[in-house]
Amino acid sequence: MPMLPSVEIRLLGPPRLILDGKATSGPRGRKSWAVIARLSLGDRPLARGELVQLLFQDAVDPLGALRWSLCEARRCMRRDDLLRGDPLALLDTEALVDVHALAGSTSDALKVAETAGELLVGWEFPACPEFQGWLEVERRRAQSRVEAHLRDAAMQHLAAGETGIAIRLAGRAVATNPLGEALQELFVRCLARHGDRAAAAEQAARCERLFRETLGVQVSRAIWAAVDDAPRRERMLASPAAAAALLESGQAAIDVGATDAGIQTLRHAIALSGDDHQRATGLLRLGSALVHGLRGRDEEGAVFLHEGAQVARRIGDIATAVAALRELAFVDVQAGRAATATARLKIASELAGADDHLRCGVLAVQGMHLSDRGDQQESMRLLGASIEAAERSNDRRQAAWSRALMGRSFLLAGDLTGARQLFDRSIQESRKERWLAFLPFPLAMRAEVGIELGEQTDALAQLLQEAFALGCELGDPCWEGLGACGLARLSARRGELDLAWEHAVDAHRRCIRHPDRYVWVEAWILLCLVDLATRGGREAEARTARATLTTLLVRTEQFHLETRLRATVVRGRV
Repeated sequence: MPMLPSVEIRLLGPPRLILDGKATSGPRGRKSWAVIARLSLGDRPLARGELVQLLFQDAVDPLGALRWSLCEARRCMRRDDLLRGDPLALLDTEALVDVHALAGSTSDALKVAETAGELLVGWEFPACPEFQGWLEVERRRAQSRVEAHLRDAAMQHLAAGETGIAIRLAGRAVATNPLGEALQELFVRCLARHGDRAAAAEQAARCERLFRETLGVQVSRAIWAAVDDAPRRERMLASPAAAAALLESGQAAIDVGATDAGIQTLRHAIALSGDDHQRATGLLRLGSALVHGLRGRDEEGAVFLHEGAQVARRIGDIATAVAALRELAFVDVQAGRAATATARLKIASELAGADDHLRCGVLAVQGMHLSDRGDQQESMRLLGASIEAAERSNDRRQAAWSRALMGRSFLLAGDLTGARQLFDRSIQESRKERWLAFLPFPLAMRAEVGIELGEQTDALAQLLQEAFALGCELGDPCWEGLGACGLARLSARRGELDLAWEHAVDAHRRCIRHPDRYVWVEAWILLCLVDLATRGGREAEARTARATLTTLLVRTEQFHLETRLRATVVRGRV
């Protein structure tokens, strides 16, 4: 019996088939390729009738047209065993699909990302609107994954000092999405670290013109700050004792809110570090401070965290490596980069082992990640395990953080009473720890639960005003946005729809003012905008908010919120 050929399906860019390592022309007709793409990338087999409805309604003989397309695909693959029966599938076969590689975080994923074009590039199907809609969603999802892999690889090479490779990868990412501000910042930083400040400044200016002319907005200060991220020309004499003192001094300054001063001290400590352990610790603390302490600096912080993780793993400093990987995963989760977040959390979990002190933070970010993806039950399990591990290791802040995230999972799962109890406990613990930098989140979400439960509005207003005021004091766009969003929902409950709309618009404006916002918070606020616009008869604003939200959910793979969006629209029209 002759051996069946190996089949590779390339859908990114001009579609093509690779049989036994050799390129072939592929099937004739765009509809044949459309069938292959839909069956390759779907999450379940499709009945022949469904494919007919998607692609062949306008044919004289719809089922005959489908049969011809399937026959043509089998002929080109030289595989009579595929695409038979009803329903049809190309899932769970040995056929390799380039788009599938992007769901992981391997060398194969990067190889695909480096050469990827748009899914079925240049092909449109206006006569098949349902298929066209599916194709647009899959294009956005694939592009988001391509960007994530290119960004991640560029950062890893930049952290390792391989600036030439980093420039190539970051440049490719920018070419894929020129309006991705974080990608532009990374490209500028790579050029600056390579020692070419003139090229970095030229790229920053080019980016500034593009954003002004295309979007009518100014780029963030982080773009121009990256221009000055040049390598140090002077080597300071290593001083382990001085570095140790500066590491503690810098962290102490950050802990009391003097973030800018603390960051400068940590930079100095890294320059003076006398060994790799001190350097890894300094890089972790500096990266974490940039991510958590200064909005708009996640990309810069991630570079230091990458370097810290690399140094720590090389010398066997497991605790520092786990912490750096956890923080990098946190940045990815906030940005909606699912594949790279999942891969990093897997490594961090394996390194942490059974150590409660290390596990509690990793479990918390895993729970946050799964909640954002819509798996609330597994999220609750992981966050519950995080709370238990945090309490065993006496990490009270982590316990408060995990309780608040678990409260959000309860809220999203519809258990309002359970959510209220968790938020109340998190608020109590955060106050006891004087953790004002986190307190706005459980305050705002507790008020949202109270609104759903019909609690007394004055008490809820106090919670929201405190959350909003603290967010403003901290300068945190997400906390400001959540507070203002809660005020919008509370005003709507009171029947003050015009005031509610003003609060919601303000919430969105505040939330998006930095490129490194938490995408779940942005989606939550957009849901509120859709709700209020629909209820208030603002049809144009409702369409705009829905389109913005839909694009965001596709790009960040938060598909579970589409159900809440549909319910919001229906409720608003009743």
